[in-house]
Amino acid sequence: MRKLDYISKAPQLFIFRKEANQNNLGGILFLIYLIILSLLSIVYFYEYINNEKYQINYNLIMESYDSGKIKNKNLKKDDKLNVDLEVIFSLAKDRVNQTINGDNFMIMDFSKEEKIPYNIPYKINTGNFSLFVFYICDLENCTIRKEDKIEERSYYLHMDYKGFILNHQDPNEPIKRSDKYTPMYIEFLSNTYVYYLNWELIEYEEEKGVFSKNFDSITGKINTYYGGHFKSKQAFLDDGHVREFKFRDKLGNRLMPLLYLEIQPNYYQHDKYTRKGKSLLYILADIAALGSTIFNLMTTAFGFLYSKNYNNYKIVEDILSNKMGININQELENNKEQIIEFKTDSIDNKDQNTEEKEDSIDTLNSSDKEIQNNKINRSIKYPLIKFYDFLVNKLYLKYFGHSDKQTFINSCNDVLKRYASMENLIYNQIRLESLFKDYKWNNPHYDIQEKNEFINQLQEK
Repeated sequence: MRKLDYISKAPQLFIFRKEANQNNLGGILFLIYLIILSLLSIVYFYEYINNEKYQINYNLIMESYDSGKIKNKNLKKDDKLNVDLEVIFSLAKDRVNQTINGDNFMIMDFSKEEKIPYNIPYKINTGNFSLFVFYICDLENCTIRKEDKIEERSYYLHMDYKGFILNHQDPNEPIKRSDKYTPMYIEFLSNTYVYYLNWELIEYEEEKGVFSKNFDSITGKINTYYGGHFKSKQAFLDDGHVREFKFRDKLGNRLMPLLYLEIQPNYYQHDKYTRKGKSLLYILADIAALGSTIFNLMTTAFGFLYSKNYNNYKIVEDILSNKMGININQELENNKEQIIEFKTDSIDNKDQNTEEKEDSIDTLNSSDKEIQNNKINRSIKYPLIKFYDFLVNKLYLKYFGHSDKQTFINSCNDVLKRYASMENLIYNQIRLESLFKDYKWNNPHYDIQEKNEFINQLQEK
């Protein structure tokens, strides 16, 4: 299970007294990242300028039935669902031409018990409206006259109404009343038909943040809009019950019912739209999120394939060349022996018949030139390693066999695994502290000087 732990991070160590070992390949990759981020920004801003500014969601909200009763009884009195509509009624024998004799037909508002005029705007309420289309017939023979009969056609009740229109991208009001009439027709025959028009509520809500909602509540701005539409219609053929009623007008004329129409508001479900504005901040957030993802992928891949191997290689190279004085990629020079001077101070204590051990100390000149002369000149030939050698290190030895370059890179990695491991550092630190406690300094000057530098740094802070 330990091999599956990709969450735990390794301890972070400084390299060359810096947080990171910068190199040319890393700079090139970061430049590529900036180019990719710039292209993504251009694409996002182009889409923001030329495409839709709102993101739309639709939901069908359904209320539960409670033993045949409406769960929310207040909906029957809700002005959001029971709205006034302006309608123009007319009759025809087809969908276009008004070729019917209006004197022989009558449209009656059954809820108000009044006649509805033809081709004149008329107010109705979706919560309480029903109508009849009657044929005015003779008292003795109540049948449709020859000139009013239809053959291979139907009667049409035209209902042109001013409803609501949806404009999802309107920044001011996404749903509002239409200034134009929406055509709708009801088809029926000489037999009595029963129609039910289902009027359904439309709720439109603006999705905003907490601060925007609080600001709108203070300023009184509306974030929820309401409208409606005729969702569906149902037609039934009268089984004789409607035509059994003896309808008469005020003049005593007999009326034959051809159509009964009723508007039924849907109290159990409604359409709900929500929209969320695509502001510039959202575009910047999307760019930042995508850019962060790309950057993390690039840095992870760069660290896994290149940076780790390259850093270990540079650490070993720095230690060998700068710290140990080993020449890299050079032939062996004339051997020069390291000059080490010893100073031995012997103290004879005549009162005590014991002899002190002789202490010696190396006197090293701090000058860089003298240090270079005192070091043993050695040389190591490095293989010429290119940047792609670090990239393919994980796969080369596994699939392509032996390589001096890859073997050298692995050797550098092994050195760091051995000496830079946490438990090895702590263990060596414990041993070193024990050595310092037991060691008797020959020249206390070095001890004091080192301590003073450390103390001075603390005092400066």
